[in-house]
Amino acid sequence: MDNHISPHFEITCLVNMDLTVILVSVAVVCMVVHLVQNLVTSRRFPGGPWGYPIVGYLPWLGPHPQITFTNLREKYGDIYSVKLGQWTAVVVNGLDNLRHVLGENTESTSSRPPFYSFQFNMKDRGPGLGFCQYNSRYLTMRKSTMDCVRRVLRKEAGDVHQTALQDAKALAACLLGLNGVPSDIYSPVSLHVGSFIYETGYGMQGTIYEDEDFMQYRKYFRDFLEFQGHDNIVNLLPWTRFFMRKKMARFHHTMSLWHRVDARAKKKHLDTFDESHLRDALDLMISKTRSMTSEVKAAVGVTDDDILNCIEELVGAGSDTLPTYMRWGFLFLALNPDAQESLYQEIVDHFGTDGVPQHDQLPKMPYTEATLTEINRLASIIPLCLPHYTTKSVKIQQYVIPENTMVIPNLHSANMDESFWDEPKKFRPERFLDSHNGLKRNLVGKVISFGIGKRSCPLEALARYVTFVFLVVLIQRCRFETVPGEHYDMRGSYGLSVWPTPHRLIITPRGSCSRQSQPL
Repeated sequence: MDNHISPHFEITCLVNMDLTVILVSVAVVCMVVHLVQNLVTSRRFPGGPWGYPIVGYLPWLGPHPQITFTNLREKYGDIYSVKLGQWTAVVVNGLDNLRHVLGENTESTSSRPPFYSFQFNMKDRGPGLGFCQYNSRYLTMRKSTMDCVRRVLRKEAGDVHQTALQDAKALAACLLGLNGVPSDIYSPVSLHVGSFIYETGYGMQGTIYEDEDFMQYRKYFRDFLEFQGHDNIVNLLPWTRFFMRKKMARFHHTMSLWHRVDARAKKKHLDTFDESHLRDALDLMISKTRSMTSEVKAAVGVTDDDILNCIEELVGAGSDTLPTYMRWGFLFLALNPDAQESLYQEIVDHFGTDGVPQHDQLPKMPYTEATLTEINRLASIIPLCLPHYTTKSVKIQQYVIPENTMVIPNLHSANMDESFWDEPKKFRPERFLDSHNGLKRNLVGKVISFGIGKRSCPLEALARYVTFVFLVVLIQRCRFETVPGEHYDMRGSYGLSVWPTPHRLIITPRGSCSRQSQPL
């Protein structure tokens, strides 16, 4: 056999070797570039506290995560990262930073993380306004909702003013019916303020307090709120749902029943809809769907159900936040009787002891507006918002928040910033007044209550309106006092929002003798 190797074979081997060297070299260069990019990115990604494997920093969050995050700011700065279960989140603190991330970069930071509960809420119902991703469909639903709120306030469907007055007077009568006995007012406040938002959304079928759907709605909503603490864990550690099957089954059952109440309301409205006689917010949304062409809906991927479902979410959100705001307000005023009396005097000067409050008078009532603002600031009832999610990288200070990163906006840090607010833990409406008792509107604008950017609360205008009406009507008729010797924990209880810790107040009619309350 001839052992001679042909020149062609040698050339082929050399070519193959050259290709191998080239491919290996390219692979090595790509790996080096990737490592360098990761190193640069990691250096530009904010640092933060250490956590355990799997659970991260969850064991140290405690019952008041907004306070924990604010305290971490002192060590790690305004922008830091924290591992929460399977998620690495960037926490944003401080007014200017929040405005930069959520406002100036709202197009890049307004989506939602794919949490389990968010996905479940959208199951079989399409994307919800609060939980869906940021896209044209969301923007269409948001615009439709905000237009609906504006039309409600213009009384284009029902009379929102009479509804608010009726429910506020009913609440005052209920509280005075306690006859000065120290009481936890959670139930009457949630009933009467909740009835307002339910009637605004779905209208009134006879007497609202005898409406079967309304009473079922309240029950299902209470069950939903009770689940929220567990819900947070399931979102951050999704596998835990397999170890809490009974609770998850109850949650799923509650949500399905809640959706049935909404479905019955929609069917009744669709069956009896009359464009010339719009009754409530749901009618306004039905009108909106019929005014949109199929081409417009198809272009953004929105359906009629998507738009109508926004009412269910607004009623749900308002049923929690509005009663919570009022309860905090009554507690702050009970603890600060001088502020309560100053508020009462301004209200009486404008409307008398039984006059009808008119919202267009608010700009002429600086102490009342200052009080409403101070309740928002000190309560911070939605201190962390719903988590945001980046769809593009965002630069903030010396850091870069990458695409597909969860962002936690700490509104509490801005509202309680000791470098900005004088004695931020004290209830002082006068902080918003100048030396001539005029309102410092620039300072009022520094309070973040409803979020920032295109994920801010679309219910804001209605919320500001109804809290004004309820506050005026209740302060006209009731004096709120603390129970002598009783301790009041002002940290609140963290759930869907931050509720006042269970407590008792004494409610007496105006004109009776006043007890000495405990200043906050």
